[in-house]
Formats: sequence, structure tokens, C-alpha cells
Amino acid sequence: MEIDLADSDQIDYNLYPALIQVFAIILIGYFAGHFQVLSKEQTFGLNKFLSTFSLPSLIFKNLAVVNFKTVNWLFLTTVLLSKTLIFFLAFSVTLFALRPINIGMAAVFGIFVSQSNDFALGYPILKAIYSQTHPEYLDYIYLLAPISLVIINPIAFLFMETNELINAKVITRKESQSDSDSINSSDSEIKDNENIDKAKVSIALNGFSKFALFKSVFLGVISNPIVFMTFIGLISNFLLSQHIPRLLEPILTSIANSFSALALFYLGYTMVGRIRNLTISSIIIILILVLTKSVVYPLINRELVIHLNKMINFTQPNNSDIDSLSSFSFLYGTFPTAPSLFVFISRYKSLSDNLISAAVVLGTIGSAPLMMISGKMISLKYNDSIAFNFEEIECKTAYGFSFLTWFCCIWVLYIFVAAGRIFKKPHLFTSYLIVCQMILAVIHILWSNITANLKDLNPLYCLIHMGFALFIQFTTRCLPFSIILNLIRATEMNTTNKSGIFKIVTKISSNQILIYGVGFFIPFLATVICLLIGQVPDKFDMIIRLNKYQIIVSNIVLLLIIIFVFYSILIFVRIKNEKSNFYRLISHNEENSTNLLIPENNSVSQSIDEIIFETDQNPTTVSFEQDGNLARSDTNILDEENKIMHHLSLVITLTFNSLLTLFFQLWLIYDENKSGIFYELKLIQTTLLFGQGFFTFLSFGMDNLYILSPILFKFKEFFGFIEPFNLPLIEEVPQETIEFCRNFERLYQTKCQKILKNIKFHHRYYTGVFRGNDFVDWLIKKKLASSRNEAEILGKKLINGRIIRHVTHNRSFYDGYHLYKFTGFQN
Repeated sequence: MEIDLADSDQIDYNLYPALIQVFAIILIGYFAGHFQVLSKEQTFGLNKFLSTFSLPSLIFKNLAVVNFKTVNWLFLTTVLLSKTLIFFLAFSVTLFALRPINIGMAAVFGIFVSQSNDFALGYPILKAIYSQTHPEYLDYIYLLAPISLVIINPIAFLFMETNELINAKVITRKESQSDSDSINSSDSEIKDNENIDKAKVSIALNGFSKFALFKSVFLGVISNPIVFMTFIGLISNFLLSQHIPRLLEPILTSIANSFSALALFYLGYTMVGRIRNLTISSIIIILILVLTKSVVYPLINRELVIHLNKMINFTQPNNSDIDSLSSFSFLYGTFPTAPSLFVFISRYKSLSDNLISAAVVLGTIGSAPLMMISGKMISLKYNDSIAFNFEEIECKTAYGFSFLTWFCCIWVLYIFVAAGRIFKKPHLFTSYLIVCQMILAVIHILWSNITANLKDLNPLYCLIHMGFALFIQFTTRCLPFSIILNLIRATEMNTTNKSGIFKIVTKISSNQILIYGVGFFIPFLATVICLLIGQVPDKFDMIIRLNKYQIIVSNIVLLLIIIFVFYSILIFVRIKNEKSNFYRLISHNEENSTNLLIPENNSVSQSIDEIIFETDQNPTTVSFEQDGNLARSDTNILDEENKIMHHLSLVITLTFNSLLTLFFQLWLIYDENKSGIFYELKLIQTTLLFGQGFFTFLSFGMDNLYILSPILFKFKEFFGFIEPFNLPLIEEVPQETIEFCRNFERLYQTKCQKILKNIKFHHRYYTGVFRGNDFVDWLIKKKLASSRNEAEILGKKLINGRIIRHVTHNRSFYDGYHLYKFTGFQN
């Protein structure tokens, strides 16, 4: 149905206050958590109230009165299919990639991508949009939520309960065998790491019967108050004829009404500190989860509604508008994951909620603009005026993001050059990608100015522009595959004996010519084919428009690249988890670290003056060579992991960009209807294409060691916030500092070799140096200092005592990017 201007204004009038209300309550909760207004016991009590009373009451109240006669069951069936599909997709991918196998976390990831914040966040937005046009859609919320609560979540709870029992059995077995296996503990540990998945399954099946397992899991699921009240609500709907008893209704209403505000407040409260301590590998997982939930799931929702409608008539029973239903399904998919997921996993000791909490926080923040844009665009219908206006907006958006891409690419390239990475693999292919992103931006900027100023152009120039721009676009789509191939080659995974697609991938990664062919020959071939099957453009468009056959060629290339990239990433992460000893090395290193300057009965020094030197104490039970090699391996693995994760984050983001483009181009081929969601996807696709440089900046440009930190230090130095450095004469150095430096040199200087590196910094190469922040980390790790400020003061003492010096001799010691070396100590 057409929406007139008054209706559109009414939607705006309702939508923006609803969004402000939702995120204002979340913000209040965040500040309350930041200032610790509630104690841990009070927070736990709030959590318990929401999960045990408020949310179950809300679900029961609405399920008991909903009118099932007005429900479009075919539409609900489609949503069930999409939720089930995305759940098992996430579940299967997690089981395939995660090592050791954790079916509990796989189930949690499945819930994350399939469950939405229907009541606390979704309902106010839907009410603002559909209360006047499709009020029946508001009832769907109370039916869509049970799809997760009654069907999908119990399946997930089954896996989570099973995982809990498996882990309990594993712990019991290890405790019972700890004494007998103590002699051969190291060999046993290696063997357990290799066979941990089989051992878990074997323990689970041998420890108790399958019937006992099913009984335990079933009781755990049915005792969940959310699941229980969902079933009771459905039964009450038929038994009570959609009417709640008069005495019971006000009680349920009061408890249920408390959920919306309290749930949003609790979500904001739990945001505090969730993001601060994330590792890079955790950020990669969160990135995949959020993109899957916010991008892939809405698109799957809409595509299933559109294509299944061609086989089954969705217009019964109330002559529903298929375009409206498809837009509703897309908007529903953009709702972030419900904070009740915290409640689910808090019941299980074997599942850590830190990663999921951070994912829910970032997903809620990231979904805000997508929900707002989708809500606004739903009111639009296709006509020539709107099409023309959006083409103009699209061109301006591409023009603006081209400048942003240019700036971001220059920034990242400078960091690569300053760090000496630009010609090293896999940074070499990342540099190729950055250059292509810059060229694409420059082409669009120049062509936009040419078409704006010159009206009569030779069509040959349009053909040249189209060919060159198409080649660069295809190259930016294919180079992420070249980057992942270089990662496989750099980590020597191409020697791993794997079958299937990965065997083809490893063969390609073993040949450098084929890697270049993927990044440049495939785009060239696709461009030639598109030019041969296309026509000379008769219109000077600022943005390239492909015909149907060119779109098919583009989709084939995108689909192949997406399949190979995602499969390669999954295998790469899986083998990396199987082969890496990173976490074991870290914990082992920390367990064997001994503080030689502080007595054993003091865990951390309270002040520098209290440091006591143990001159007769045996330095360590581990030989120097072993300790040094372990630490150096630790450092090298850290550097390698950081480089891999930065590249993986870029590859994943660009591949999701290609996936969105694939969905949009499928819409162009199979669906001629242009709704508001079409223009939204079109604008997002253009933004992601010409704004690729921004994602490159997010992956590599946040390394402030080469730009931000030096500028900030110069600023402080210029305005006198940092005192000029004057090295005192050795005769002027206090005796306390001299004694500290002598003992440090005797006991610890040789052990500092683990933090020494060969670093290229601002076009100069330094050997056997260390950064100030790395030295501070080392001092705290060795418990020579209790804080970073105290460690920095110790570093200044070592400077004055001539134990360490700045590489240019004109800096004191600072906890930052500055480079230092030991005086007279050779690497």
C-alpha cells in the first residue's frame, strides 16, 4: 500500500523517540555500571528477577491472549526456516573451526545469530513503524519469539547441557588420575591435546547411559522458566480462550511491564569493561558473529520470504502484502541479540560469557544505525522521483567516501613503509589491495568531475572508464583470497595433508604465480568478458551500471571467491588451533617466572624503596637457555598472531562486503520490485565499495606507534609538559640507584634478551632494541613493579645508571613507543 507524506511523517515522529528511549536507558545503565551503583549481589539479583519472573511473565501474558486466526502461518514458517538455517550454519561452522570441540559454545553462537531482542528493543521500533499501517505485525513479535524459545533454544540447551556434563566428567577423570599420571605428565598432556575431542565423547558415553544423559538434559531444559512459561502460555491460550483470569492479569502485567526498562538497563550495566580486555582473536570472532547477525540473517530472511512466496501464496489469510512482509522480515533480522543470552549461559560453568557479552554490546551499538535507516526506508515505495533522488544521493555518497578511502589508504601505506612491512608477505599483497582501493577512489573522483563539467564525451572514453573501473573493482574482490593464500604459505600450512577444497587451496598457495593469478588474472578475465557481452554506455553515469549478463558474470566471480575465502579461513583457523601452543606457553612461562629482586612472601612491591635484592638466592630452576627460548617463542608467537589477526579481520570484512554485493545483485536479477529496503541496500553497497579504505584503516591504521604517539609526544614536549632530558653525571647519581642498577645488571640483564627485537622505525633499522612499553610490561610481569608508573620510574633509574639508553641518546625512559638498548650488551 502507498504511504502518503502524513504517514511518513507519523513514522518519523514515532520512530526517533523510540530509538532515543531505548538507547538512553542503555546509556543510563552503562553509567550506573561505570560508577558501580549496584553491588555484585544486586546485579545478580536483577539478572535473576529478569530471567525467572519478568521475561517468563511477559511471554506467558502475550502468548495467552494472541489471536492465532489472524496469523500468517506461512510467513512464520519461513522465519522458522531462516532461524533454523542460520542457527545450524553457525553451529556447524563453529564445530568445524573450533578446536578443541566445544558443542556448548557452538550452540551459544547459534543462539546469538538467530535470536533477536524482540521485546525490549524490537517492539518499540515496530510499534512506531507499523501501528498505523500493519498493526497485526505487532502480534507477530509474540509468535516469532517462541520460535526461538520453544524450538531452537531447547535444541541449544540440549547441546549446552551435554557439554556441561562432558566437562564435568572430564574434570572428574583428570582429578582421579592426577596422582597416577604425575610421572608422565608432559607426555600425557601432549597426547591429550591430540585426542581431546575423542576423549570427551568417550567419557560422556561411558560415564552414564544415553537414557540418563537425555533425562538429565531434558530436565535441565524444561526447568528453564523461560521455556516452561512458553509452553504454559500456548496451552493457556487454548484452554482459557485467549483471556487471562481477572485476578491474575494485573499481577502478570505489573511484572511483565518491568522487563523492557530493566532489560535495557541491565544490558547497559553489563557493557562496562566487556570490550576493554578483548584479545585480537576474540575481536575476529565477534566481528564474524555481528556481521552474520546484522547482515547475513536479514538478507536470508528477506530472500526466503520472496522466493518461497513464488512457490506458496503468502497472501492468506488476510491478503498480506508480500513487499511489506519482506521488508518486515528484513527489519526484524536487523534487531540485535537479546541480553537474555547472558542469562542462558550464566547457568553453565563450562561456558564463558565475556566474549558473548562483548559481542552483544558491539552488536547492539552496530545495529542502531541499521535499524534506524531500515525503519525510515520501509515507508518508501518505488517511483521515478525517488529513484532519481536516490541516484543523486548514491553518487554524492560514493564521491565523499572516495576521499575518505584516499586518506585512509595514505595513512596505512605510511605505517607500512615506516615499519618496513610494505615489501614483506603477506603485507605485500595487502599493499596491492590498498593501492587498488586508492586507484578506485581516484577513478571515481576524476570521472565524477569529468561528467559534471563535460556533457559531450566520446563514448570510447566511457568504455575505457568502465573497463578500468571494473578491473579494479574485481581486483579488490579477489585480492582478499590472495592475502589468505599468503597467510597459508607464510605459516607453512601448505604442507599440511588435507583433502577437499583445502587441498586445491594449498596447491595454489604453493605457487607464487598462481597467487598473483588469483589477484590479477581472474579480475582481468572477468573484465574482458563483461566488456564483450556489454554495450558501449550511452549515458555518462558516475557509477557503473551492469546489465543482466554482466551481473551474472560478476556474481559467479563473487560466489567462487566467497566460497574459497570462507572455507580457507575455517581450515586456517582450525589448523592454527590444532598446531599452536601459544596459550600453553604463556601460562607455562608465567608459572615459572620468579622474582629475584623481591622476597617470595611479597607478591608485588609496594614502593621502589622497598625492593630487596636476594643475592644468594638461586635464580631459577630452569636453565637460562630454556627460559630465553621459551620467552622468545612466546614473543614471536604474539607478533605472528597479531599480524594474522589484522589480516584476517580485513579479509573477513571485505568478504562480507562481497556477500552483501552478491545478495543485492541477485535482487537486481530476480526481483524487479523496488522498495525502500532496495535503496537502503543499494546505498550500503555503494558505501562499502567506495569506502573499503576505511575498513583497511580499522585493521591496520590503529597502530599509533608510527603516527599518533610521536605527534602526541612532540606536542607535549613543545608545550613543556615533558621536561628536557639531562643525563646526570655518574657522580651525581644516588647510591640507591647505583645499587639497584648493579643488582639488575647481575641478575636480570641477560634475561631481558627475550624482549630484544630488530625493528625498522621511521625508515631506520635498529638491532637488539626494545620498546619502552614492552620493558614496562616485562617489569610488571616479573613483579619488579606494581604499576606502570612505578615501572617507568625504574626505567629512568636504569637510564641514569647507564644500564640502558635511548637509541639516539636524547630521551629519558618513557612507557611508550620509544626504542632503547642495553649499553654494552650484544644481542
